[in-house]
Amino acid sequence: TLLLQPSLGALKRTWRERRAAAEPHVHLALWVLLPLLFFSLSQSKRPGYILPLFPPLALLCALALRESPLARRRAARAAALLAAGAGGVLALGTAWISPLLGKVPELGAQLRASAPLTGALLVLAALLCWIAGRRDARHWLALGFALMPIGLILNAGGMLSVVGEYRSARRLSMAIESGSHSARVVAIETYPHSLAYYLGQTLELSSARGRELKSNYIAENQETLRERPGSTLKPVAWWRLALADCEVPTVFLVESEEEVLREEIGEKLPLLVDTGRHAAFGPCLAEARG
Repeated sequence: TLLLQPSLGALKRTWRERRAAAEPHVHLALWVLLPLLFFSLSQSKRPGYILPLFPPLALLCALALRESPLARRRAARAAALLAAGAGGVLALGTAWISPLLGKVPELGAQLRASAPLTGALLVLAALLCWIAGRRDARHWLALGFALMPIGLILNAGGMLSVVGEYRSARRLSMAIESGSHSARVVAIETYPHSLAYYLGQTLELSSARGRELKSNYIAENQETLRERPGSTLKPVAWWRLALADCEVPTVFLVESEEEVLREEIGEKLPLLVDTGRHAAFGPCLAEARG
């Protein structure tokens, strides 16, 4: 990003002068900006959609490193300041960051463990960028830029594992299966997407609009879909009928922060597990009705 100033300048000149976009900066910048704008407006910046933008970004950076001394110096100074600030915070100040990660305590512990080395690598990158800016040394600048993501990647594995476990429904599925191997699961205005995979069964969703499924098609056609025989998309208040009838052993699932729902269900069913994202209650038992 810091090296893209010449490309933005070329785009501006082309627009003002209404001339043919003959400069390679212009072609490459449009290659990046037009798909990025399109997928931003459509709200679908999936990794696979955005990945083709990185070759032109790399070529734009290479052009700036080769052709623009002013862009190199500006980028070197800005990168040095950013890397030094981030590195100093990680190396010395993680104690105040960890409380901000309260929902995932393990993430704070992992951050404290990996932060010193990551911070040291960022400070080294800052030093290389500063030297490159003073001497206009392209190779040192490229090395400094490369060292920043390398340092993050080398030390991010543990944190990504913690985040992956937090977002996964594996722990939730294990608790549900321990409560009852055959229980159906009713999700109330929430839908942990990997839970159906781990349980090997379809969840029933009690929802006003079905947006928890992250499908625009389902949200736009939810009334029709609810009316289909055997549909697992239920009205928002349907779960109360399911709890009252309890025709089969059933586990009820809500988001951990939904205090009102948790209190209402908790009066009738025991808490199976609270993962910090979802709370599961039950199972209700048919023989215990009334």
